[in-house]
Amino acid sequence: MALLQILLTILLQTEPQKLLVRKWELQEVTMGKNKMIMQAVPQRRRVVHMEFFENGKCVITFQPAQAPPKENKWSVVQEENSWFLLIEAENEFGGKIKQKFKIEKISKKELILSLGEKDDKEIYSYKAVK
Repeated sequence: MALLQILLTILLQTEPQKLLVRKWELQEVTMGKNKMIMQAVPQRRRVVHMEFFENGKCVITFQPAQAPPKENKWSVVQEENSWFLLIEAENEFGGKIKQKFKIEKISKKELILSLGEKDDKEIYSYKAVK
């Protein structure tokens, strides 16, 4: 019985990682009561893609391109009953930035991440591109 429980735990822990490995397009950002839908204003449309690879590499691109994409690192950790996406990126000044997003929802077609809590909570909604 204990072996079955361990196997189930291992399988469940790998699930978010497997689902993340693909290309995502940012659809919507919600900050408090403000919601910005990326396709709502065509003349100011800015496409943001985030692509996760099995080797822990993550590439974030903006179109129209503002700067060449940089390779970032990602990992997923479980804390209590929640999953978190950890991204370590390099800013435009060469410094390291670490962000910890809560994975609110994940499937093969949809990814919802949050940052912060209560009134300061930001929610990022993505759809799978491939």
